[in-house]
Amino acid sequence: DSELCDKIISQDVESEQRRRTLAKSKSINIEKNDLLNLLRTEPDFILDELSHSPEWTVTNVQGM
Repeated sequence: DSELCDKIISQDVESEQRRRTLAKSKSINIEKNDLLNLLRTEPDFILDELSHSPEWTVTNVQGM
C-alpha cells in the first residue's frame, strides 16, 4: 500500500511541476488564475493533461 501511495504522490508532484512550468512559459500567473479553468479552457494545458493521462482517459475523451 505504501508503494502505491508513494507512486500517486510522485505523480501529483510531477503534474504540479509540469503545470507550473507550462504556466510560466505562457506568462500565466498560476497563483492568480483558476487552475481548473486553465485545464478546461487553455489548449496547451488540455493537450498537456491528455498527453500525461492514462490511456483510457485519452481514449474516452477522443471518443466524445
